[in-house]
Formats: sequence, C-alpha cells, structure tokens
Amino acid sequence: MNEDQFSALLAAVVPGVVALIVTRDGLSEQDATEAFFSSETYARLSDEKLKLWHFSPETLYAIFHGERTTGKLLIPEEAG
Repeated sequence: MNEDQFSALLAAVVPGVVALIVTRDGLSEQDATEAFFSSETYARLSDEKLKLWHFSPETLYAIFHGERTTGKLLIPEEAG
C-alpha cells in the first residue's frame, strides 16, 4: 500500500473511532479528536507495518479505551 492509500485509509477509519469516543466517553468532538490523536493507539495505528489499520473502528475504540483506563496498550493477537 502506498502512502496516499494509507493516508486515505486512516482518513476513513479515524472519524468512526472519534465518533465512538464522543458517544461513549462523553467528550466533545474536538476533545475526542485530540485525545485520540495524542494516544499511543493512534501512534500505533499510524504505523502501517503494525497493521492495526485492518481493525474496525469498534475494535480500535476498545484498544483506545483500554489504554485510557488502564494505561496499557492491549492489541489483539490477530494484529500481527
């Protein structure tokens, strides 16, 4: 996958994760976006080699939520 394709993929996935953060965590869209972009979950998602991009927004939200509540990043085994 080239860089443009990967960027387009992220642009399609991230809004779904942000929407879940808004709905489930009660943050404003701006706060949810900032929280997600500053998370380790997003940093890992942005690394194409780690292949987190194949997860649904629901799964990515679960990873993000776990990171926020436990301080640990737990990625399902099927990511690798």
